[in-house]
Amino acid sequence: MKEIWFHRKQHYLNILANSVAIFLVLIVNVLSNTIVSNVSKQISSLGLDVTMLQVFDGSQLSEGWFDSWCQSRGIKTASVFYSVAYDDYNLVSCNAQLSEMFDFQFSDGQFFSVADDYYNDNVIVLGNKSHQKFGYPKVDQEVLIDGVSFKVAGIINSQDGNLFIDVDNTAFVPSKYHLRTRSRQISYYFVGKEEGLDKYLNDKNYVCVSQGQVSQATNTILSLVQKVLLFLAFVAVFVSFLGLINNTLSSLKERTFEIGVKKAFGASSRFIYLQFMLETMCVLLISTLISLLLMFLILFSLTKNSSFVIDYSNTFSILIRILLVGLICGLFPAYKASKVTVMAAIRNS
Repeated sequence: MKEIWFHRKQHYLNILANSVAIFLVLIVNVLSNTIVSNVSKQISSLGLDVTMLQVFDGSQLSEGWFDSWCQSRGIKTASVFYSVAYDDYNLVSCNAQLSEMFDFQFSDGQFFSVADDYYNDNVIVLGNKSHQKFGYPKVDQEVLIDGVSFKVAGIINSQDGNLFIDVDNTAFVPSKYHLRTRSRQISYYFVGKEEGLDKYLNDKNYVCVSQGQVSQATNTILSLVQKVLLFLAFVAVFVSFLGLINNTLSSLKERTFEIGVKKAFGASSRFIYLQFMLETMCVLLISTLISLLLMFLILFSLTKNSSFVIDYSNTFSILIRILLVGLICGLFPAYKASKVTVMAAIRNS
């Protein structure tokens, strides 16, 4: 430490450059982990492993084909999804099992029951925005759609992140209620595998989108982006370490006399080698501590508006790699310093 303090002017820029580079790696790691974690939470919060089946032409299909297929595959959680687009919201008729597939959070009331669906009661469940469009009715109050009165059964909290449904802008009614005067889009939601559909559907007549497939594809893309960002950040670290090597080699000419004096008083080449390696290690440790302190100060100052995911084991692993690369970069300057002779010091002086 005394040697570092004595030659501190030579190390200031090295410490600054290394601190900035290591800070970039750490902050990129934290931000990418936060993004991956938040996206995974949003996908997992949608419900179970839901699959959406979209049929392009259902005119040739029998009315109960979906129920027959679900029964043959042992699928117990499924719903036909009739969607009708109005000017400022969507009206969806479905069965009560839809609420089992998606994690609906209610500000008041609940989703309509199996009995409501079976007896085709005129009940309705409103999303956050559709609740606003109907004038903020309360539970058990009635709303009017195309001349038909519906009693509000529940009001869903704001839910912007659903993968398949714009819940906020949707109103849900029992599946047996159809608006035949309007064009509608038919989808099917179920929890299970999509096997056996070819018996009922032409393979070019439908498409299945699984929540698990989307989650896997999203995680793969985010993981790739994370690796690219970390690689670019590590390039900045490597460039700063090249500057450390260059700075150390440049300072050797100024320190040749110092090394010669030490060797004249009995210092071995091994001692000089260890001295320069320890200087490099101390510079790296100081830079690491500064970058860690800077990262925590910035993150803690921003946690009021957002939460960050800090994987401490991953952060520790990254720091160990950075320190190892830095020590490897310090081997050559330390070796060059250890080879300085007393005669070289005298000639240089």
